Amino acid sequence: MSNFDDMKLAVEAASGGKNTVILDDLGMPSIMVVIPKMLSSELIEGATQTVHPAFVMNAVEQSKVAIGKFQSIVANNRAYSLPMQDPKTFVTADAARTYCRNKGEGWGLQPFALWSAIALWCKKNGTMPHGNNN
Repeated sequence: MSNFDDMKLAVEAASGGKNTVILDDLGMPSIMVVIPKMLSSELIEGATQTVHPAFVMNAVEQSKVAIGKFQSIVANNRAYSLPMQDPKTFVTADAARTYCRNKGEGWGLQPFALWSAIALWCKKNGTMPHGNNN
């Protein structure tokens, strides 16, 4: 078993399957939080029974999405979500987008729709995200 397989199994076991490891196109890991698809009605009382826009990408409904668990570090002009690291600071939006897209196909900044879904879920469940954000 490779080091990646060991790392992925350890992260998934420790999180009960809520976190995983995804490799970029150079085989470098990021720890990601898996968010299952939600309906708008699950987030907002009285909303429609349609899939929240955060889970529709390029007109294709996704069963789940993954976001970085930790604020990103930057190595080799690429963003990585890794624990116990000081995040990159003082970054322009354009630079942040570039750092994410440099990782390859499917990587990018977190869309506003996903920020919205997470914020609404947190509000409904009376919680606040926490982690490497001191």
